[in-house]
Amino acid sequence: MIGKTALVTGATSGIGNAIANKLKQSGVNVIGVSMTEEDKHKFDGECIVIDLTNEEQIKEELSKIDKPDILINCAGFCLVNKNIEDTTTHDWDYTFDCNLKSMFLLVREVVPSMKENKYGVIVNMSSIYHKGESFQSPYSASKSAVVGFTNSLAKELGEYNIRVHTVSPGYTRTDMTKIWRDEGYEPEIISMTPLRKAGMPDDIANLVNFLCSDEAKFMTGNINHIDGGLSL
Repeated sequence: MIGKTALVTGATSGIGNAIANKLKQSGVNVIGVSMTEEDKHKFDGECIVIDLTNEEQIKEELSKIDKPDILINCAGFCLVNKNIEDTTTHDWDYTFDCNLKSMFLLVREVVPSMKENKYGVIVNMSSIYHKGESFQSPYSASKSAVVGFTNSLAKELGEYNIRVHTVSPGYTRTDMTKIWRDEGYEPEIISMTPLRKAGMPDDIANLVNFLCSDEAKFMTGNINHIDGGLSL
């Protein structure tokens, strides 16, 4: 992957930050994406600011950078637990905008150059909870839609040597899951995990690094669970 260019959303924290740093170690020219100017410094490398739900801003900012060979769609959003009757239309729309529409807009923008180069890797972040989770209907539905989106892209783009993957983490210690630790849920989650431990961002980064490499050149359209067996 030396010399390739990767665009990594969510690069300023958690799993996205770990992925961006791992790809850098592998010789990739990584361009991170931050939602805010204040967070840019949290990724030690080139980082651009984009509201990933803003179509025109995506077009404008991507026109200023090298065309990416690799796209990592890692930025996402998860509501605090809500039952369905208290879930607002804004909750639903915002979750889908962050978790799915952003992927669509970025993929549509980078695919033409990937087709031209007959090379590309796209990794879309889902979750083991794409199967459904109580009090998280917008999140689970959006992450399930990511799987369908990825599979469609894998079929459509394979002839251009563009590989498309879904990565579905289980419980991983990040800022997003801090509320579970604060509320004391982690021991229960670990007890249900066959490997009896929590995932770490570097675990996910190692998998993504492999999927982006030529060692995975005959893989596309897979749902890659990385969850210590929690989804079994």
